[in-house]
Amino acid sequence: MRCRWAYIFEHRESPVDVLALAAFFQAHGLMLRNPGNGKLTRLSDEGDQIEATEAELADLIQRNSGVPFQWWIDDGFDVFCQFDNLPDGTTRRRYETGVLDEQQLIRFCKMLTAYVVQHPGSVGAIVEPLNYAEFSADEWTAFFWRSEPPPTWPQTLVCQWERLKTIGAYPSEYEITVTEPWRILQFPSYLVHPLRLSTNTKNFDAAVSDFKRFIIQQDYPPNLLWLQPDDILFWGLRYYFRKGDPSERANTAKTEYERALDRNVGLALQAEFKTERWAICRVYVPPDELEAERRMIPKTGVKIAATVDPKPAVEVHSRLRWRILKWLVRKSSPCWN
Repeated sequence: MRCRWAYIFEHRESPVDVLALAAFFQAHGLMLRNPGNGKLTRLSDEGDQIEATEAELADLIQRNSGVPFQWWIDDGFDVFCQFDNLPDGTTRRRYETGVLDEQQLIRFCKMLTAYVVQHPGSVGAIVEPLNYAEFSADEWTAFFWRSEPPPTWPQTLVCQWERLKTIGAYPSEYEITVTEPWRILQFPSYLVHPLRLSTNTKNFDAAVSDFKRFIIQQDYPPNLLWLQPDDILFWGLRYYFRKGDPSERANTAKTEYERALDRNVGLALQAEFKTERWAICRVYVPPDELEAERRMIPKTGVKIAATVDPKPAVEVHSRLRWRILKWLVRKSSPCWN
């Protein structure tokens, strides 16, 4: 099962106010009661759901370490949560989210960040990369309480500046937001993962070289084919594409890239489809600032990204067959938007 773990660390100075916590999280799209049936559920040691009230849950959390229960994004998607009361008088909250879509992950990261920044007892928060199993909750505890450097850097990190200075260098790929005394470090990646960000790349060939090295590490072929959204179609449970002249495609991509740089706007190099020979890529320039923010593309610079599970695509050699496919999907939305 693919999952994502997240943690909040906070001082345990007063009883858990479950109602206040539920109201705060609900404002960010996470509900304590299942919106489908209105039930609040905790979990047994065997993972069975046990119906409870807010008062019962608060009492269990205060008296017992490791009481698991469920938050809900919708009636079909839950988030596992567990409060661990640590010996030093602090609480560590663990969340297991499963595979979130883009908007769900954005809301989840914003929720954890907002909670830490707004609550005086907070120490920090972590959102791990998807399916990252090597790092344990105890190691994150060591990071926050003993300032031990993490063996890897997470998707999102919220901590105070003094602690970050003690750790030392951190990846330049992070986007950093300052809300004194907090530093919010985040890889701007949601639908695409893993991701790297470079705000200094000004040359197309250098950016492509970096991009190529990156996607090869994600099991893409080394040959890049630059397509436009209307060059790839979805029909009958398969993706189809028209290759054209790869050199001309690359020149078109280079022109798009250089125009974006001339306008001093951010852009993305993305890989999403592949064949045995080709990694199918595109240059994406957001049409406005709102779309750039939604896709987490920097205001200037280059975001490079690749989907975790690239979609297999079939090359169409016949022009007639391509025209037929185009006609069949003429009323469909682009499959690469």
